[in-house]
Amino acid sequence: MINQIPDSADSLTILTDKHKRRLAKRHVFSPGSGKWVTEGYPDKLAFFDVEQHPVRSLADLERVLRETAVDPSRVVIRAEPNASAFAAIAETGFTRRNKECFAATPRRWVCVDVDSVTAPGFDIRTDPAGVVAWLVKTQFPPEFQNTRILWQLSSSAGLRDPEAVKVHLWCWLSRPLGFQELKAWRLQGGFPADDAMFRDVQIHYVADPSFQGAPDPCARRWGVLEGEHGEIHVPEIDLTQARQKAADRGESLTGLVSGKDVAEILSKMGDGDGGHGFHAVIISAQMKWARTTPPAFYDRQRAALKQAIREAARNAQRRPGRSLADVERDYLTDDVLDRGIDGAIKRAKERQVEAAADFPPFVPLREAQTAIYAAARQFFKEALR
Repeated sequence: MINQIPDSADSLTILTDKHKRRLAKRHVFSPGSGKWVTEGYPDKLAFFDVEQHPVRSLADLERVLRETAVDPSRVVIRAEPNASAFAAIAETGFTRRNKECFAATPRRWVCVDVDSVTAPGFDIRTDPAGVVAWLVKTQFPPEFQNTRILWQLSSSAGLRDPEAVKVHLWCWLSRPLGFQELKAWRLQGGFPADDAMFRDVQIHYVADPSFQGAPDPCARRWGVLEGEHGEIHVPEIDLTQARQKAADRGESLTGLVSGKDVAEILSKMGDGDGGHGFHAVIISAQMKWARTTPPAFYDRQRAALKQAIREAARNAQRRPGRSLADVERDYLTDDVLDRGIDGAIKRAKERQVEAAADFPPFVPLREAQTAIYAAARQFFKEALR
């Protein structure tokens, strides 16, 4: 079901798993070890029903999110369904969650995922509101101050280190922003955030986790940081400066990680200092491979690429709370890797078509031969690196 949204309103895209599975973590307490054992999300989240709900303010956003969170089979993404999604839903009732079925859409709302900050002297289990107030005051730029922000503790909050800040900050913005501007703003403002949540089809899990064997260690998981302002006034964003900052870090505002070859890109895998996470590195390595591998070699070299990605990911540093099983499930299954590789091949072919469209229709034969030979030499030079 897709609801039509008035042009004057922003909207929240809500997906419901085709099989109505619980899309929330489950924590089981082990009395013997005194620790929590976490069961992650289901594998192969492929097909969804789609709804769109209008939102015009942070209050609207809170209402819709809380209503959504009641049903653990529902999640949120930033993108909007396009004609392909409409066609798939009309035929089967469901659509895939990918960029072919959902269009990138700037939003006035954003979820800022904070997962790598420590609040000395605070306890997120007993005083989550105090932790959030400290976080915004000390870690975020002026535009966030004295502004109402909806917060929700992450699924892993409070399970281990009580000083570890793991929270989602839902904010209402003065103007719509897309991925590149959000990442540029984060680089410019220097605030802690996982860029993955800015991606168009990135799943935002909103249902609270379940607990077995012991109660939730956190006193509450939702709240509002009060302030005089109802929205964050987005400052002027210098994309040129942000691109340079991203380049200095070996990244780009498109989210891709740079490197002279696949091996160099994969060396940047992992969390922590110097790491670029898992998703962006894997996608970037697949794109580099698709652009530098002769198409005739795609099939025979696919298995080697998948093995290289798996080896790099399994040996990469992981942040607390992210297990090897999480990495295997989220990034390394055959289904996930093959879809990523197929997408990279498709985008590489599209770029070749776009480049060909810019080529003049008539050129002297000798000039054309020279250009072709030069392009072939450059292609094989990159392919053999």
